[in-house]
Amino acid sequence: MTTGGRFIVLLQMKRNKQLNRFFIRDFNKNPSDWAEKDNTFDAVVCCVSVQYMQQPERVFAEIHRVLKPGAVCIMTFSSRLFYSKAIQGWRDNSAYGRVSLVKQYFQCIKGTGRFTTISCQHSCLM
Repeated sequence: MTTGGRFIVLLQMKRNKQLNRFFIRDFNKNPSDWAEKDNTFDAVVCCVSVQYMQQPERVFAEIHRVLKPGAVCIMTFSSRLFYSKAIQGWRDNSAYGRVSLVKQYFQCIKGTGRFTTISCQHSCLM
């Protein structure tokens, strides 16, 4: 891990007593072939990185593969982004369009189940 952000995330993950294991991966360099068995996880959480994925279909296929049946995938994102790193389809979209884009990523994967979208504007966080 060469960037400070990843180092901080790594430290936070190591200190989280609720996790029995975790991994941090550059999805643009290695979007698939995770070293995890099928149907392994009860949940996958991807925090503020979906807007930077260059091969989201491959990443979402891996998420689907490693999740247990009935498990959840939580994708979080906000209106803030590194403009030069985010994909154009994200930069040029509205908040609604970004939610729709993430739903489309899931829908591209055969066998994915139903979707629940929870939207929270900045005002609900205060």
